[in-house]
Amino acid sequence: MTFAPAIILRTRTQRSQIQYIDNIIEKISAGDDIPSGIKILCEEPKQTEDSDEISDTSPPQFTKDHLYLPLPANEEQNQIIYRIKSQNNILVQGPPGTGKSHTIANIICHLLAQGKRVLVTSQTPRALKVLKEKIPEEIQALCVTLLGNDQDARQELKDSVDGINQKYSDWDELRSRTLIIKLDEYLYKNKKEKADIERLLRESREIDSYRHEVAGGKYRGTAQQIAQRVVREENQFAWLDEDIGDRDTCPLSNSEFGELLRLYRDLPGDFCRELEKDFISRDSVPDVAQFARIVDDEARAKQDMATYDNRRASPRYQTLQETTENNLKDLRKSLSDLVASMGSIKGRFIWIQQAIFEIMTGNDTVWQGLRAFMERHLNGLEDKANIAQTLNIQFPENIERRKLLTDALDLQKHMEDGGKMGWSFLAPRVARQNRYITNKVQVNGRLCKTSEQLGLLVTYLDVIDKIELLCSAFKGIDKMEEGSLVVQVGYLRERLEILEEVLSLQNYLKAVEDCLKSIPGLVKPYWDRREELEGLLSDIQAVESKHAFEKVTSRLEDAIQKVRIVQSSPQAHSLNQEILAALEDRDTQALARCFEKLESFEKGQASLRNRKVLHERLNGVASRLANK
Repeated sequence: MTFAPAIILRTRTQRSQIQYIDNIIEKISAGDDIPSGIKILCEEPKQTEDSDEISDTSPPQFTKDHLYLPLPANEEQNQIIYRIKSQNNILVQGPPGTGKSHTIANIICHLLAQGKRVLVTSQTPRALKVLKEKIPEEIQALCVTLLGNDQDARQELKDSVDGINQKYSDWDELRSRTLIIKLDEYLYKNKKEKADIERLLRESREIDSYRHEVAGGKYRGTAQQIAQRVVREENQFAWLDEDIGDRDTCPLSNSEFGELLRLYRDLPGDFCRELEKDFISRDSVPDVAQFARIVDDEARAKQDMATYDNRRASPRYQTLQETTENNLKDLRKSLSDLVASMGSIKGRFIWIQQAIFEIMTGNDTVWQGLRAFMERHLNGLEDKANIAQTLNIQFPENIERRKLLTDALDLQKHMEDGGKMGWSFLAPRVARQNRYITNKVQVNGRLCKTSEQLGLLVTYLDVIDKIELLCSAFKGIDKMEEGSLVVQVGYLRERLEILEEVLSLQNYLKAVEDCLKSIPGLVKPYWDRREELEGLLSDIQAVESKHAFEKVTSRLEDAIQKVRIVQSSPQAHSLNQEILAALEDRDTQALARCFEKLESFEKGQASLRNRKVLHERLNGVASRLANK
């Protein structure tokens, strides 16, 4: 007997529905509260207390929540999901083909992603079938579906429940946590890209309306307005006062002159003096996304390390700290496999723990022999038991069964070799000695006179004999169950399979012992004690969590050390100290602000270098103009 989830459904008759409504009317008439299920049909649904007021003109803002929608959705469909969070009841109406099933599939997936349970009902099975087809295959495996009351619907319901049980048994927390981290990073990257694109779109829209100030504020307005004024004042421009020979080539093009003039205006003296100071290179410091991941990784590693604080006093922990990461990884994997295999051995037999103890301590000879014995006698026994199960064999009680088996084998061989039963004292000796079989033994109500009947008798007796022989091998260590021949053979096969599982622990144990050879000084645990193996596994995980914490912390410490070196220079800019503080405080937002400043300074340095190059070229031909 095992516990398993069950869903019991029944159809409410019309009579019971009428009785149910009459009960509600009587309770309301008596002054009881209106049930919530009826109340929502009579009154305007109210928002939940913890939600903000929602109006048609002001859509709700849930900026901190994510929408997990596998199917495309427009803003109107998104608002439906937002309202579900703040209202108990939502009514969505629309003609066929407007995306109602599409929206419901998105809502189901979003709620499941938040750990909620969803019940979907419909007046007709067809609507549910259409909805299920829209749900992605990855989510369909989490749906318990009942689309009708026929055999196919019940089978589909059973398959749905079995599928969820299988998902639960296959759950791997570590693999799932790793996948969640990877998807979070992917989501963060896409959001950042979306924000950048939206920023570019806003900047593009602002070009035509943004007001500029150039030439020290002498020119103000939009780009078009400033351009129109420059055209109007074109006649006011004069010749440059510079001695340039007729054959001298102009050192700068028109665009380069414009670039040089712009750079002088954009780079005032105080700003240029700041740009001459020393800055940390952005390549020496993790970018904001990397820094955020490192900080999260460090926090998780620190939390994992704290989980194993009680293992740090273990002698094995001290020894394992001196082991290489690869050796630790190999030992952890092989030991985890051994512990998992021991934990997976599920049985109801009292000899299992004794077998594990003896096999894990090297005393496996008896159990190896028992497995060989059972394999030899169980080979083909299931098929014979199926035949014997159908036979009705009758023979006198004073005939010993094993003698009957031996005599039946002799008589069967005699007949198969063409021998006859003969008559009286003229019959062959084997026929005379075993004539009691043909006279007293019945197979399925007939005397056993033919070779075929003898074969069935031999099969029946052989099955019983082997079952008794195999059961005797467990005498004193197990109690055999009663049942039909087929059932008893099944019980024996079950014992053989569990014995093979126990014996397979030797392979896992050998892998662990091979790993231990590369770790001198490590005290071996008692292999048959699972709690000791789990303790060693915890020691390994404690050391690995410490290594992980040190590794992720070292990435930040390397960056901090580089910033400190630059900051120690007399010409260091104060921005280096801000970056250093952001790194030490693990402040992602502060680092983002520092990078914005650093990016501005780097662009300024590039502009200053370009200005110097253009200035030198102009100074070589027109020094007075260049030095004005």
